[in-house]
Order: sequence, then structure tokens, then C-alpha cells
Amino acid sequence: MKMNIEKQSSKFIKPLVPTPPTLRCYKIGFIDELVLSMSVGVVLFLSKNNNHHNPKFVTYLEQSLEKTLTRFDPLAGRYVNETYSVDCNDDGVEFKHAKVNIKMHDIIVKEANVMLVDKFIPPKTEVTNLLLAIQVTVFKCGGVALGVCAAHKIIDASTLCTFLSEWAAMNREENDIELTGPGFNSSSLFPGRCFPPVLLQPISVHDMSNKYMFFTKYFGYQ
Repeated sequence: MKMNIEKQSSKFIKPLVPTPPTLRCYKIGFIDELVLSMSVGVVLFLSKNNNHHNPKFVTYLEQSLEKTLTRFDPLAGRYVNETYSVDCNDDGVEFKHAKVNIKMHDIIVKEANVMLVDKFIPPKTEVTNLLLAIQVTVFKCGGVALGVCAAHKIIDASTLCTFLSEWAAMNREENDIELTGPGFNSSSLFPGRCFPPVLLQPISVHDMSNKYMFFTKYFGYQ
């Protein structure tokens, strides 16, 4: 069966609490200046869960994302190339909801074309200097693929994992645990030097074909 992903909705999710004026500008450090101008994508495959059939499932994700973004001020902002900084203007994170006409098993079996995973990562947007985009895709079986695309200049692997973990905890309403978020303080540790951007060299399909990893993560409720 040919895979067909059908978009259901698209919107921008803003932090529940506006970013304070004192945190409006986030300067990146010189190590971040040297990071390649590229995006990093990850897909979490969530096994079938009764909550996925709840018509408000996507709404719950949006609401918990609003709360989580208040702890990650720069992610909802826009990167400004000229000043090597993030304008934490709360313009929001792009959030897409989609459905696909296949079952999750068709994707995660060993014989599947692993490069199909890219279809669950939000495609490039027309929004200039967007830092984070999310796509929630529901399978026929009730499973969910949660795709995240982040600007590597602002978000490294550690920050992305912390963000996803805290979003999951917020979505499960684990209010009794301590949520700290990352410390966006690289410029104080490594002051910026206004290095020119590093351009990414083209990577062939053959080079990337063996660099995919499958893993699952529960992103439900208690």
C-alpha cells in the first residue's frame, strides 16, 4: 500500500506565559556560531493507547506544549542572523496534526524502507528562522508518530531530549516532579565572536541510508 499522509490542521503554539522582557534576547555563544546551519529531526513512535482515540488527544498535546514552552523561552522565538541571537518574541512553535493510511507496523518492521521515517518529520516551512516544528501523525492502528524538527544552532541533542522528556511529563500531568529545563547560557560561558555561518555540504542518500535508529517512547497519561 502506498503511504499517504493527510494533513488535518496546522497552527502555531505559543508559551502559556509570555516571555519576560528581560529574557527577550538570547545571544548564542561562539560554539553555537560554529554549528552547521541545519535542522535535526527525530521521530518518536508511540504504541497504541486508549488516549489516542480521545478526540481531545491532540488538544491535550497542544495545551501541555504551551506549558512546557514557558520553560524553554528561545524555542518559540525566531533566530536573527544579523545579531547572532534569538528574538524570544513568542511567535510560537509550528504544530501540525496529520493522519496516515497505514499501520505503524508497516514502518517499524525490519523490511521497511527506513527513509520513510522522514515523512513524519515536519517539512520545511515558509516561516523565516523558525526554531522548532512538530508533527503528530496518527496511524490506522491507533499508534502515533511524533516528529520533531529543530534548528541545530539553538537546540542540541541534549536540549531536545530534555524538552521532549519535560513535555511528556507535563502531558502526563506529573506535577510532583521537578522540571528544570535547560540553561540557555552558552554566551556567558563562551562569548560570541560573530563567526560567519558554516554551510552544510550535500550528503548523498547512500551515505544516510544506514544512519537511522528506531526506538519507541510512551507519551501518554497516568
